[in-house]
Amino acid sequence: MRSTFSGIEIGKSGIQYSQKGLDVTGHNIANVDTAGYTRQRLVGSAREPFGAIARYLPLEQGRVGAGVRVQILDQIRDSFLDRQFRSEQTLYAEWVTRTQGLTYVESLLQGDATASLSGSLKNLFDAFNDVAGAPFDAAQRSVLRQRGLQICQDIRKVYTRMTEMLSEQELCVETVVGQINTVTGSIARLNESIYFAELDGQPANDLRDKRNLLLDELSGYINIEYRETAEGKLVVTTDGGRELVNHKAVNRIGLMDNADGLSIPCWAADTFGPGDPAADTALDSSLMGGELKAHLDLMTGTSVDQPGIPYFINLLNAYAQTLVTSVNDIHNQGFRHPNGNEGDPDTAPSTGMGIDFFWDGGGQPITAGDLRLSDAIADEVYGIYNICASSQIVSSPDPEDLNSGNNEIAKALFQLYGDTTVGLFGLVSSMVLEIGTTLGHSKTMTSTQQSLLLSADQQRTSISGVSLDEEMTSLIMYQHAYSGSSRVITAMDEALEVLINKMGLVG
Repeated sequence: MRSTFSGIEIGKSGIQYSQKGLDVTGHNIANVDTAGYTRQRLVGSAREPFGAIARYLPLEQGRVGAGVRVQILDQIRDSFLDRQFRSEQTLYAEWVTRTQGLTYVESLLQGDATASLSGSLKNLFDAFNDVAGAPFDAAQRSVLRQRGLQICQDIRKVYTRMTEMLSEQELCVETVVGQINTVTGSIARLNESIYFAELDGQPANDLRDKRNLLLDELSGYINIEYRETAEGKLVVTTDGGRELVNHKAVNRIGLMDNADGLSIPCWAADTFGPGDPAADTALDSSLMGGELKAHLDLMTGTSVDQPGIPYFINLLNAYAQTLVTSVNDIHNQGFRHPNGNEGDPDTAPSTGMGIDFFWDGGGQPITAGDLRLSDAIADEVYGIYNICASSQIVSSPDPEDLNSGNNEIAKALFQLYGDTTVGLFGLVSSMVLEIGTTLGHSKTMTSTQQSLLLSADQQRTSISGVSLDEEMTSLIMYQHAYSGSSRVITAMDEALEVLINKMGLVG
């Protein structure tokens, strides 16, 4: 015979289950806009019939179960979509960071038309042409010197900005390394909390949400792989399998100087045992991924396959060296123009061959940061007269004098601008084209990865995100179930009223 109060216990379990369902639904609705929150679902199972003997009886005996129990509070989450999202997040963060850096480099190389390298170069050679038209005119020579100063300033400005950006990228590497260490430390602490919270077999859903949000963030900084062991301990790896996090243990990333004196990521020695070969070894940039790899590539990239800031600095240095060499090779074959002042020691017939227009570097290769006019041309008093426009000795500053020289050197210097064998204009164009092509590819990859990341996120959200329409449906369902279970208890109470107070009474 069934227990007298078993019906009430069945109704009670239904009420408790419905109350739990309402609580879960309310929790989902309350966190509809919470970043990283995963929709939860109540999973129940039927209780076995009361009485120990029931387990030995066949189903044909018709023993009724004892209601419902909460089996687990589950998360609606797809681990495959999580991995896909984090993989796309790593690539997107890398390309968007790279695009931002290259955009700034492009703005330096292009800039405003009047202040760009192309504009400065054209102005300089236009001034050579003007001097060729009036080699004795002090005003034209003054303009030429000013244009020379201007192109030196423009190139040095671009060089300075690039070197500053190089330092900024080094600072960004240091910042991202710090963020990685902070996130991995937080993951390790959550691992420990989750492990202890789940010792009773029930998942710590809200703690797992926090950890998953940190894994999402970490995947933007660096490429990661992760797995959960049979004991429920999370292991996060990078750099070809080396462990970042192993449950509550963390291997920190540090910084070390490379051959160029730049700070690059390495495995910090204090997180490895004595003699461990991983200690103080640089991370493999090809395996790094994420924002960290983008900053590192921008900071160290020198090849055409992986052009970074040093690559474009090298192009700028090559341009400066070509400008200095090609102009000086012609200019120092010419003769200066005497100014006719008795106080000028060079008033006498000029024998000034060998005067450089630009500083030659003192025997060392010129860099864009070193570019300046030679001391002879930069001299505020006599510098304009040291501009060598003539291929013949100039013995008189009078343009009517047959010994006033010619304009052949100035003409030859102007013709450099269009000389394809020297390619001064081509070097500027190739730099601009190089950065434009590189940036264009980076923008395309950024746009592609953004689409893939958005698609992965939408798929993941469609499963794990909270839908208010679904939660409203669940709310109504649990509300009706609660009312139904309450009605069961009421019916059982009425039946017991008859059994206890009225049964056996003779009317």
